[in-house]
Amino acid sequence: MDESKNQKSNKTTRTRKNDSLFKMLKKAPAKLKIVLAVLFCLTLILISIELLQILMPPSEPVIETKVTELGFKDIGELVTQAAYYTEIVHETNYRKLFNTDINIFGTKSSIIASLDGVIKAGLDFAAVTYVIDDEKQEISIVLPEARVLSNEVDHDSLRIYDEKQNMFNPQSFQVVNDTYKKVESDAQTKAIENGLLINAKDNAKTLITGMCKQVLPEYKVVFS
Repeated sequence: MDESKNQKSNKTTRTRKNDSLFKMLKKAPAKLKIVLAVLFCLTLILISIELLQILMPPSEPVIETKVTELGFKDIGELVTQAAYYTEIVHETNYRKLFNTDINIFGTKSSIIASLDGVIKAGLDFAAVTYVIDDEKQEISIVLPEARVLSNEVDHDSLRIYDEKQNMFNPQSFQVVNDTYKKVESDAQTKAIENGLLINAKDNAKTLITGMCKQVLPEYKVVFS
């Protein structure tokens, strides 16, 4: 019985204290009430933040990297177009009178033959320059001029259709070498006239565009 009386008395005491606290708050100035309300709201916000951090731990940070280097300089010279040719050689040679251009009668030598070869053209990729504009999502590329990288005659492809040697004017090594050079020069001139270098540059653009799209697929590639 004494214990139940004590509990009732304690409840009565707490109720009286709460009533007195409410009465004090009612009588408090308006500014104090505002300050207490703000503090109460801040306390609730801080408690809410703590609960969210406990219930929802921060996720692992996502690290994004962007490639701003394109490996053109690591390629060096690259063949982007080849032209295969067969040149017909029709050479007539005379022995000259001393150091003049006068032909000596009876010293004529001639040959009709064909030679195969290949001309390779491309770009020096180390000379390629570019600018990456992240805002426009654009890659501006400046290419060097395409040029002939090699021009080789296949000596084993020589086919002789007609040959007239002259004992007074045998074909020297210099004459043969000059013939090969003339074949290479003529074939190269024809190849360039038929668009060898233009095709080499167009193929280089296609190749570079593909390389850029592999690294930055959403970017536009512009050549200037």
